[in-house]
Amino acid sequence: MTTTLPALILQPRDREVLGSLGENGVMDTDMLHAHHFQDVSHRRCRQRLWLYQQHGLTRTTRLKLWTSESSQRAP
Repeated sequence: MTTTLPALILQPRDREVLGSLGENGVMDTDMLHAHHFQDVSHRRCRQRLWLYQQHGLTRTTRLKLWTSESSQRAP
């Protein structure tokens, strides 16, 4: 059974999001929502980001951050 992806027609906001990702390299969902999706819910933002990923425009990665116990700063 072949699954068909939902169509993705890039809108001006999509181009802005992809441009921001290109400039910054890594942005989390909260940052993208705050900068580009303020007028929609977090859920709608995640849906659009999922479409980018499904169409090979982005990829998801998990970052682990920690602090140095002696400095309380991220290394």
